[in-house]
Amino acid sequence: MNDDSNLSREELLNRIEELSSRLSSMERDIHKTRDEILGLKIQLTKSPESTVKQETKQPAPSPPLPPKTKTEDQPRSTGSSAPPKPEPPLPKPRGVSPELGSGYPSFASTEAFEAGPTVSKQKLEALPPRPPRSESRKKSDSEEMDLETRIGAVWFNRIGLVILVIGIALMARYIHPYMQPWHKVAIGYLFAFVLFGIGKFFEEKLQLFARPVMAGGMAVAFFTSFAGHFVEAMECLSLWPSLILMTASIAWIVGMAEKWQSEPTAGLAIFLGHVAAYTAGGDSDTFSLMAIFFLSATGCALFIRHDWTPLNLFTVLAAFGSHMLWAFQDHPPSTPRIQFWVNFSFLTSYYVLFTCSDLVYRWRVFERGLDRYTKIQRQAARLVGPAALVLYASLATLFFEHTKIYWDRIHFYWFPLAALQVGLAYFHREKRNADYPLYGVAATVFFTLGLASWLGGFSLNLALAAEALMLLVLAKRLRLWFLNPLAQIVLIINFLHFWNSDARDIDTWPIFIGSVATALVYFVKSRIEETWEKGVRDETVTESVYISSLRETFDDLVKPLSYVHAFGGAVLLFYQCGQFFDREYGPLPVSIFASSLIFASLILRSTVLVPAVWFLGLGLILRMFQVEPIQFEMAPRVEPLSSPKAAWFLAVLSSTLLAL
Repeated sequence: MNDDSNLSREELLNRIEELSSRLSSMERDIHKTRDEILGLKIQLTKSPESTVKQETKQPAPSPPLPPKTKTEDQPRSTGSSAPPKPEPPLPKPRGVSPELGSGYPSFASTEAFEAGPTVSKQKLEALPPRPPRSESRKKSDSEEMDLETRIGAVWFNRIGLVILVIGIALMARYIHPYMQPWHKVAIGYLFAFVLFGIGKFFEEKLQLFARPVMAGGMAVAFFTSFAGHFVEAMECLSLWPSLILMTASIAWIVGMAEKWQSEPTAGLAIFLGHVAAYTAGGDSDTFSLMAIFFLSATGCALFIRHDWTPLNLFTVLAAFGSHMLWAFQDHPPSTPRIQFWVNFSFLTSYYVLFTCSDLVYRWRVFERGLDRYTKIQRQAARLVGPAALVLYASLATLFFEHTKIYWDRIHFYWFPLAALQVGLAYFHREKRNADYPLYGVAATVFFTLGLASWLGGFSLNLALAAEALMLLVLAKRLRLWFLNPLAQIVLIINFLHFWNSDARDIDTWPIFIGSVATALVYFVKSRIEETWEKGVRDETVTESVYISSLRETFDDLVKPLSYVHAFGGAVLLFYQCGQFFDREYGPLPVSIFASSLIFASLILRSTVLVPAVWFLGLGLILRMFQVEPIQFEMAPRVEPLSSPKAAWFLAVLSSTLLAL
């Protein structure tokens, strides 16, 4: 039995749900097996061989009885008549234990069937009837029907709505020479009310079809209210009427979601609003970001009202994803300063919204407990805060680097963000959130980046390495396997970027320190991967064969990758020391790093750092004798053992032996 004494309450609940689902699956298998055994035994009694043998073994017909006489003519018996011989009782099937449920007879004893095919008709009729189709078979058939229903009635419906919304947005953006702006606004509202009316007409009979159509109508109404002022081709409203209509559209969506209590429908309406805002984003320029903010606030409001944590997570991904796609579009020319502040302000507003919603969830969990949330809700809620943080920090750094306005002063961004993570870590620890170390790790990473920027050694290469480290920490702590390959991809990009950018030019102490910090990220990642635990498949989640094999493949690759990353860090360290220091002083920092890695491997009991020490030692030996190859006739001119070069050689040799 596993030692679960150190698990948090949330992890214990997840474990209980996992074992309960496994027990339910085993019970369904037992019921299905009993059903099959019963069917086979009944089929055995009705087989043709049984009928033939019964006919052959029938006794000879008895002679006809004499006709009955009247009662007074019959002689009266003087003695007491013997009671009739009772028939032997039929074997009764044993019942099912209450733990496995009732309604399924047990046939552990097969005496009634071992008698062969001479089973009498009375015994056959005494057998209990075959129970109806088992629940597991019904479930499998319903799953097949659900797949067909979802493809035909759900996904085709949603795809059609997305195409329709894109068409309306393109009409607003491109077909303006032939129509006046107010014509297109009127047509937009007409489309919205027609869609909503069609859905309302079919709501009682075809709810699966009707509600998404009504959500599409509400999304079109929101887009039309937005485009009436912010899209040039449809501009016929002033600012305040447009904002009032947008607010009314959002209230409409919230009201219908309140009435239906339907989280997927609310998510579809928010998604269609993002699609419309992105499609018309070229003409509306920065005002599309206002639509993204409105939709994000709507998702947070629905979460606070209904505890819809999956919708909140979807809103996080949709907001930052829409902003990133918007940034790749062509925009009217403006100054880099305006571009930076517009992007930075809206990104910060998204992050503040989602951080507040995460704090609300943690407060509710602390006050009411985790039992009121399902496993999917808890897992989605765990991702909201970390996902918003990683996306916010990554996109903000991208705009810092793209505009080049405040790149040399980015530490004024990293230091406050690190301080905020310290406060969040304290809050989550006080509210007994087991994931509070994530915020401590984030604070450490952001403070290190700020320190590198303050010293003048911050680079995009270091930011990529830090992002890869954060993704790996999230994958390990939250047990999300798909973040692990994403972290590996980011680290590969970091390694290639180092050799193909100006990050190789190491000419000052701050740049050298920043480069060494990048190499140290590789060693930290290798240590995390060395202690990696393979994820346990969740029995409650249906997983395809390809995804399951992909997950298992990445779990198997984690340990080999730890050696690769340690070796890569050693390569970077060796190159950085050789690039920055002169040839006569280069062995000193390399030997210091090698000795530090040896002590770290001894303290941590790590084996992945040993190949890195070997590489550094071998590289140091080659560096000391790289002036020209030593030949036999040059032996008398080799420096004595008292020289600094020979002393470094002995130090590296002893360090390598110690590593072995």
